[in-house]
Amino acid sequence: MCMLCCLEDIQGMLKFEQNNTGVYGKTIIAFLSVIILFSGVGIIAIRKDIRLEALTMEKLILEKSNKAQKVFDRLLGKAQTISIFAVKGLESDDFEQLAAALMDDPAIHNILIAPNGIVTQVYPLEGNEPVLGLNFFGDGAGNAEARKALETGQLVLGGPFNAVEGGQIIAGRLPVFITAPDGSRHCWGLVSITFKYPRIFGSVGLETIHEHGFDYEIWRINPDSGEKQVIKKSEILNGHRIRYVEKLIPFQNAEWFFRIYSARSWYSQIEAWFYILGGLFFSFLVAFAVQSNIRLKILKMNFEHLSHVLHANAPIGITILNDNMQFIGLNDAVLRMHGVTEQYYSSHFLDLSPEYQPDGQRSADVLREITRRAKNGERQVFEWMHTSADGEPIPCEITITNIQNHGQCHYIIYIYDLRNVKKLERAAIEAEKFTGLMLDSSPFCSHLWDAEYSIVDCNEAAVTLFGFASKQEFKDNFFDLSPEYQPDGQRSYEKFLNIVRKTLASGRHTFEWLHCMPDHTLMPAEVTLVRVNHKGNSYLAGYTRDLRVIERMENKIAYLESEAVKIYYDPLSGVYNRRYLDLHLTRVMRALSRSESWLCLMMIDVDFFKKYNDAYGHREGDTCLKMIAETLTENISRADDFVARYGGEEFIVVLPHTNENGARMLAEKMLESIRNLNILHEQNEAANCVTISIGVAAGKVQGIQSGDEYIKRADEMLYKSKQGGRDRYTYTAL
Repeated sequence: MCMLCCLEDIQGMLKFEQNNTGVYGKTIIAFLSVIILFSGVGIIAIRKDIRLEALTMEKLILEKSNKAQKVFDRLLGKAQTISIFAVKGLESDDFEQLAAALMDDPAIHNILIAPNGIVTQVYPLEGNEPVLGLNFFGDGAGNAEARKALETGQLVLGGPFNAVEGGQIIAGRLPVFITAPDGSRHCWGLVSITFKYPRIFGSVGLETIHEHGFDYEIWRINPDSGEKQVIKKSEILNGHRIRYVEKLIPFQNAEWFFRIYSARSWYSQIEAWFYILGGLFFSFLVAFAVQSNIRLKILKMNFEHLSHVLHANAPIGITILNDNMQFIGLNDAVLRMHGVTEQYYSSHFLDLSPEYQPDGQRSADVLREITRRAKNGERQVFEWMHTSADGEPIPCEITITNIQNHGQCHYIIYIYDLRNVKKLERAAIEAEKFTGLMLDSSPFCSHLWDAEYSIVDCNEAAVTLFGFASKQEFKDNFFDLSPEYQPDGQRSYEKFLNIVRKTLASGRHTFEWLHCMPDHTLMPAEVTLVRVNHKGNSYLAGYTRDLRVIERMENKIAYLESEAVKIYYDPLSGVYNRRYLDLHLTRVMRALSRSESWLCLMMIDVDFFKKYNDAYGHREGDTCLKMIAETLTENISRADDFVARYGGEEFIVVLPHTNENGARMLAEKMLESIRNLNILHEQNEAANCVTISIGVAAGKVQGIQSGDEYIKRADEMLYKSKQGGRDRYTYTAL
């Protein structure tokens, strides 16, 4: 029996009254009833479609953000390798070899180091010469991220912005801290890895988002302008979209927002227009049928035509049963779902459900109870397991309503196939499991708190760090992992609750914490709490870093620095010695010759120093040399400049990237600074105090030149300064 005949049998032929009041009343009731029916079915179908679409968009964001995170983590991890060697005095050749080994990805633009924020070395040098001498702590695009890295002590991802050497880039700025011999800790400078933009996104596969039928946009708030800056978007993204899903993605202390737009609006969906037009059309047809018996025949023809459209194209299965659970009618969606013919369905209807449902109840018993409640007028909505003709399970959402017709009860069953929904739910679960695996593989101790200050979960690194056997043991004993009081005198529990409240309000908080290990040893740590929102609830993600490792590294660095002092520093004056000069000047010459950059070398001699020793003694002479060395060092400010004791009372000052004007200004400044020391020297024929004479040689370094040539010419100029009366400088160009 066709669907039209079934509906006619259930609804019956309308009885018209002779007066206009009865006709109009029944017409309005029939009109509204059909509108409500189609609206309900249409809303259910559209909401299911929107739900599937939202799940797909969330899955794509999760997949692509994880892929992007892997790409950036892998590439930015190279900055840590550079930083370890940079503070040990990474020479140019060593830097080139290390940087060349790390540039294993075509998306990397260059690698550079910047002591005190000034770029001194960059690889590759060719095409990146304008970067040399760039001050990351000054004004300029991308420098806000460099200052943030210095303030937070963490690597910060910046960009995209215009590079000084041309083109657009994305860069990671990693601050490097060292411990001085006196125990103070200060910033050595920055290590940076620069990526080609937008090439860095090539391996993320963002183009596949459009293949799923969506548009996307990645954006951030530009720290320089405070305005929205689009980082990456679909080429066809244009105009306003009604629905979208957006997630905040923290990339290395930079906040990026990932948004995926629905490429379809509700009015572009065929199903929506089908139900809108179909509902209106059916409603008017029924209204006209009530008004005229003649129009009833026309209505029947149109209704049969539209019923055939519904029969062939409706996305939701519709089945009708009588009071004895016998099959009466259905639409094509039911046949497509089960993969059977109408004849097979009508004769094997009850066989298309398994004997038992997934919850263990017998299908016949459950169906009997549901139909009993439906017969009493209760609308039933529940999940049900069907099977196809070949035995494939078909999870469904079923809605059952009953219609009374001439004292008989008929059941209209709306069946929504949940296989795609279940598939997406399983994919989401697998994605969560994969995220859990990634979290467990992280070397950082991580744990999750809820708003009630209860620990929800942790990773394997947390279990390992504190020496527990399982995650549950860590969660059960977490509050025993802190001493009663923190070093600042606050109770650990009270201080922790205050920090949690502050983080829930501000969103992020980093602080130092003292843990007490199960064996009662103390562990200093750095903890970062971040507020995250999930399904309307606020959680705190905690990341703990064991500072004992950093202390051991700092101690090792301090030891290496102390050894370097013994090898390369003059014990009397405190400046570099002859050995360091011979070694480092050769490297400086080699580096400067590649770009034919300027080099200035000064040879300095203390005037009549032998007479000073004879008059005041060698102890006073040693003190005098220390004061002169300190004063010369104070007059140089760039990281590449250095002072070395050449022998006796002679010093050499090496000044890379310094031209004639800079050399003359600095020579005058040094002469004046030594005079201002006012060290009494009555035997000095040039003045009544200690003075110096300077020979200056400067020029652009050629590949055939050597450091000895600069020293020889500076020594010749020093001789002329002495002949000219001392307490002066003489300049020559190479």
